[in-house]
Amino acid sequence: MRINLLDREFVAEVIGTFILTFGGKATALGGLTGESTSSQLTGAFGAGLAVMLALLVTVPVSGGHLNPCITFSWAVSGRFKWRKVPKYLLGQYLGAGLGALAVLLVYFETVDKFGATVIASYPNPLHQHSAVKYEVLDYCNLTFDQFLASTFLLLAFSSIVLEKHNPGPLLMGLSVTGIILALGQNAGCAMNPALDLMSRCVASLWDLTVFPFTANNHFWLIPLIVPHIGALAGVFMHKIIFREDNSDHTKF
Repeated sequence: MRINLLDREFVAEVIGTFILTFGGKATALGGLTGESTSSQLTGAFGAGLAVMLALLVTVPVSGGHLNPCITFSWAVSGRFKWRKVPKYLLGQYLGAGLGALAVLLVYFETVDKFGATVIASYPNPLHQHSAVKYEVLDYCNLTFDQFLASTFLLLAFSSIVLEKHNPGPLLMGLSVTGIILALGQNAGCAMNPALDLMSRCVASLWDLTVFPFTANNHFWLIPLIVPHIGALAGVFMHKIIFREDNSDHTKF
């Protein structure tokens, strides 16, 4: 399928995901030297504000998906046209990659000190065990963590958009902040496969290492795959709770 690089929805998703990635990752870098609690608060509110800004820019054009989980789960549930999915996904992954690269360029000195791999998310050090049985339990715990975060995310997104809660961008930003405050300390609360994967790719190329993909028993597979499942759960839970009409809902 050919994708027009000047397509307004495609460009909006690129720009929006760029803003989301840059804002979230730049805030996380700024909290590297702080205490764990203050860093958690900074990261959560920074990510929430980045979501709000990205939505303010993109909602009128593309609906402000900015996340493959949202695009995929809405397409599966019939709320979004499948023919638009490729350009949305490409825009999201491209925007996330450019956003991660911009963070490394802007914060070059910080990256030089700590390494580019810090822009990727990893489980809490408490999840590091030598015994196999604990590693299996940790994998189950981290899988449920990512599932739960994405379920909450899509419940919030679907409720805000379909129930027409206003102001949508602010409410979505606050929802993301709340989810990260609740689950971020466990494994970074990725929720966005494009942001997570492309940050790892850019960090690996920058430092010429595969550490972001091999760390914690290849943890990267969990935030790449599981959020899609959690997103589907969130969408269909919303369908069960709320009665919908047959109109085409794609934007706030």
